[in-house]
Amino acid sequence: MIPTPGHCRRAAARSHTTALELRELPRPAFLLAARAFVQYCRRGGGKQQGLPDFFIGAHAAVEGWPLLTRDASRFRIYFPTLELIAP
Repeated sequence: MIPTPGHCRRAAARSHTTALELRELPRPAFLLAARAFVQYCRRGGGKQQGLPDFFIGAHAAVEGWPLLTRDASRFRIYFPTLELIAP
């Protein structure tokens, strides 16, 4: 099941400790995610990794947000301008 924005808002409203701000994925992020995913597949990447990580990386890159990740090496390859926070 893919959560809808309404579902996410209701879940956030029930939580007293978490503040969420939902943002739509900008068109440039869709295009960047698609290009990065195609590059990943051409390099032999498996489909098990999944497109969602590419949407997350592209959205952060386009918006200029830092990204907290445990997989910094892959994000550095496909989103070189992205500021990464890797524990």
